[in-house]
Amino acid sequence: VTLRWTQVNPEDGSRQVVTSDRYSGSSINWPGAGQMPALEIPSDRFELRFVSDNSNTKWGYRLVVWAHGPPHWCRLSELMLHDSKDADRLCRHLMRASTRLASFGGREMVELALSTAADNSKDARAALAVLQRTRAEPTGRVCDALLRPNAVEGGTTPWEKLLMENACPKLNERLVRSPRLHVAAHSLELLLRTLVPKRRAAAIALMRYQRTLPDGLHAALVGPSEHGSSKWQALVRDEECHGLVRTLLAKEPALRSPALLATLTPGFTYFYDVLNRQYGLNVDSSTVAQLLREDAAGSGSNTQWARLVLHG
Repeated sequence: VTLRWTQVNPEDGSRQVVTSDRYSGSSINWPGAGQMPALEIPSDRFELRFVSDNSNTKWGYRLVVWAHGPPHWCRLSELMLHDSKDADRLCRHLMRASTRLASFGGREMVELALSTAADNSKDARAALAVLQRTRAEPTGRVCDALLRPNAVEGGTTPWEKLLMENACPKLNERLVRSPRLHVAAHSLELLLRTLVPKRRAAAIALMRYQRTLPDGLHAALVGPSEHGSSKWQALVRDEECHGLVRTLLAKEPALRSPALLATLTPGFTYFYDVLNRQYGLNVDSSTVAQLLREDAAGSGSNTQWARLVLHG
């Protein structure tokens, strides 16, 4: 039997296949049996593939999995991250009773709670409870950890992941008060990653943290994508994104004409009614000029206005 597993390199996120020695014969020759050392797989993520010779020999295996906890993990940290009123009361009592526990709760525990929340959005509320309980603010060390790119996540930082998941808006609102985290939240790339239907709430929240929209957003939204239509057209034509569209229009008036043009197209005129009645947008001279502009073919009937009229 040969064991193979896929191991992720934490530095660059690359995956490599590792193959063990070939094991056969008496069980005493197998790893973990008798005096044989156990086969250790030093990896956070792994896959095992068992390959046998398909003989009639009966065989089996035992797989024992254990893990090293994150730095500073202890019984108190487990209590601190337990999202319940009883755990909250107990933790508050322990920190009042011991200055050492109070110091841990306001320093190492904050870093642990935020890194845990970035790994699993279900722990975001518990991380907020840690900050509220200790009244701690992100230190330079915590900011360093939140802003460090994670190769396994494609270079996404824990802070970006918290913002995109938006599992606990109150946690993000508290963290964004940190000057370093506030600057990092003002990112064009980050905002563009949230401007999709499933992350619309995160995008709206992110724009609340930004006094002005990042430079280059207009061009990135209006420019054609690899699929032909622009990102802005897709948002305007999606019923689930009305709130997101309203927020963008309020912050970037230059998007109004492209929004109207996205709706004055056969099959999407319903959304023009939404823009007109709910947002008060009207066709101006700039929009009219775009409607009457001829395409590359140069034919008078090859304008957006002509296509709209011909399709009724």
